Amino acid sequence: MDQASSLPGESGADWRVTANVSAAHFISHFYLLVLPPLMPFINRELGIGYTELALLISVFNLITAILQTPAGILADRMDRVKLLIGALVVGASGFALAALVPLYGVFILAFAAAGAANAIYHPADYAILSEKVSPRRVSTAFSVHTFAGFIGSAAAPASLAFIAYQFGWRTGLWVAAALGYAVALLLLLQLRWLQAPGSHSAGTSQQAGKHADEKTSSLALLRSPEILRNSLIWILLSLAGTGVQSYAALTWHALNGLSLDLANLALSAFLLAMAVGILTGGMIAARTARHNLVAALGLTGTALLLLTGGLAPIGPIGVLVVASAAGLLNGVVLPSRDLIVRAASAPGTYGRAFAIVSTGLSIGGIIAPLLFGLFYDHGQFKGIFLTIGLVYFLGAILVVLPSRRPKAAG
Repeated sequence: MDQASSLPGESGADWRVTANVSAAHFISHFYLLVLPPLMPFINRELGIGYTELALLISVFNLITAILQTPAGILADRMDRVKLLIGALVVGASGFALAALVPLYGVFILAFAAAGAANAIYHPADYAILSEKVSPRRVSTAFSVHTFAGFIGSAAAPASLAFIAYQFGWRTGLWVAAALGYAVALLLLLQLRWLQAPGSHSAGTSQQAGKHADEKTSSLALLRSPEILRNSLIWILLSLAGTGVQSYAALTWHALNGLSLDLANLALSAFLLAMAVGILTGGMIAARTARHNLVAALGLTGTALLLLTGGLAPIGPIGVLVVASAAGLLNGVVLPSRDLIVRAASAPGTYGRAFAIVSTGLSIGGIIAPLLFGLFYDHGQFKGIFLTIGLVYFLGAILVVLPSRRPKAAG
């Protein structure tokens, strides 16, 4: 056992770091879904078409994808907490600007700013957790971090739609901005404490980063077979996950004759069980070093369950059970997924490594709507679940391929 991790005050310090970073991750995922619930209200008031509004989401994701790796370089070379605070302020300011000046050209600028901020969250978050949380608690920290982001995604649509109905879409944007400013202020008030020296301090990580820069350049990371493999795994998980979230309910409705209400209930069951699975996966990851095996088993189980739910003639109760079980296993995978990337990264390169693999989330999110939309438009409903299942299977195969743990730079 790491002696430092068992010091009396270490547990409280770990949880404080985890809570602050997780609050920022909640905001980052909340911001991903700010626009969709507000689109009908903006369309009605300003007359901006849905295609033009959807383009704002594309701008957001494109800017994130372009800036993700440069953001990782920044996360390895400067104060991560200050960088995270800056990202929160920039993202919040983008939505405040859109509320203040409701012109389409300003909307493009605002969502580009929010996309730039979004590029920073993952590299900064994972670098802070990897460097400042005790080794014995980092798996739990990763699971809480992922869970907080998941809750942020779940909170945005219903809350913003309610606010827009009651007070207007501009108020919804102002509330989103206020949340970002509030968390930025929270981190700023604790900045001195979060930067306090210790066994996992920012100073230590920055020194490691200087040594790592000499031996592990950003270009070398981009060429690293392990980082590239993990990037592909993240693309596959994003591709399959987006397919489930976007088309599972519609496909269950078309295939099994379920009502849309029941089909969406099954999707909600998948997502709720996934949240439980994330926390469960963190506890499992804390008790084993075989993260590849945990991830492979979870992905294989998810694939088999979704193939059963999409291809077998099961009734409404069966769909609910299958969706819940698949969501649980899918959630269990995520903490191990993060720890696999950490293990494939040398100290001082965590920001860049997570930036590179996080780009896979954007790539998968871009491909999935086009691919599964094509299946759906051509009535290939079973093809949707067959593809999702095969993608999860491929992820399981990739995750158990032999890997080489990098040596610490220095």
